[in-house]
Amino acid sequence: HGLYGKVLLDGKAFFTNEPSAHPDSIGTPEGHPRLTAFLGAPLLQDGKTIGMAGLGNREGGYRPEDLDALEALATAIVQALRRKRAEEALRDSLSEKEILLKELAHRTKNNMQVVGSLLSLQAVSTADDKLLAALSEIQDRIRAMALVHENLYRSGNFASLNLRDYLKDLMTSLLRTHPGGDGSIRMDLDLEEIFISIDAALPCGLIINELVSNSLKHAFPGGKSGAIFLTLRRAGERVELAYRDDGPGLPPDIDLSRTRTLGLKLVYNLAVKQLRGALEIRRDPAPEFVITFGGVARKERT
Repeated sequence: HGLYGKVLLDGKAFFTNEPSAHPDSIGTPEGHPRLTAFLGAPLLQDGKTIGMAGLGNREGGYRPEDLDALEALATAIVQALRRKRAEEALRDSLSEKEILLKELAHRTKNNMQVVGSLLSLQAVSTADDKLLAALSEIQDRIRAMALVHENLYRSGNFASLNLRDYLKDLMTSLLRTHPGGDGSIRMDLDLEEIFISIDAALPCGLIINELVSNSLKHAFPGGKSGAIFLTLRRAGERVELAYRDDGPGLPPDIDLSRTRTLGLKLVYNLAVKQLRGALEIRRDPAPEFVITFGGVARKERT
């Protein structure tokens, strides 16, 4: 009812400088200032009136150009409301997806741990040393992959992974579950804080897993003491990982692209084919594996 109702029902803007004489006027509530001029415009969205904008009591009354200005303002208000609702809907959608991704990471980690437990049960039932060694290596690989999902779950960031934190956790886990976990093998870590994409995190973790396993087998057999050195740094837009141990060193004629050792073959394939990076052995001052690859990601805030 009234002048406001006329704007809402007709869906059209209008003004009057004699509100009390207008046929749709029903007066003002008790205690409300007397209305001497009125200007109103509907808020239209998709052809439907969702509200109105109104002005009153301008000294000297309103003019047609004031009507045009209010209609333009009403259009801007509708656009702002539409944008606000879209932002809220997007925020709700993102929040729901983050919850789902967190649950997926948690379940993936748990499922991998179940597989690892099944392998442990299988290992208990066999006396074959070769099979036991193979099962142990598979368990290590599963742990390396599960740790990625555990870090994702803890951080709540599903766009990138803090490689420094992940490698620290991985190295600690590997040495704890192998001979030498009593402290006879020392870790020397020099790691920059670098965030990488999830696609790069999994193969990167598997590479370090294979290199550590190789050291434990060949550089420190039978629980021999020693040290493992791991360096992580940014090289421009790429990541450089350098790994070595203080064991007897590598054969001088080793060719990583043609090696028959499963672990080193995995390292080469993961570095070159999956990470699309480069793998080389530097021998000065000491032999070390150097992997460079892309996949640097900006830190996402959650």
